[in-house]
Amino acid sequence: ILSPNDTVEEINDKIDVYIAAGVKQVWIVDPHFRTVRVHRPGHKPEFYTDDEDLVAEPDLPGFRVPVAQLFE
Repeated sequence: ILSPNDTVEEINDKIDVYIAAGVKQVWIVDPHFRTVRVHRPGHKPEFYTDDEDLVAEPDLPGFRVPVAQLFE
């Protein structure tokens, strides 16, 4: 979850560290814009807004959550 003090460089560094450690998905949750950005190794980031469902396939088969629900 982003905080107002996070810099783009810090966020990108954390994403790189998590991916290098073997994490299959890194979710960047932005409460200000009510969005989620999903990073997966070898793929371009996927963006989800609060009127969409976040789908975590293929890493979490069948997992789906309305983005708006993350902000309740």
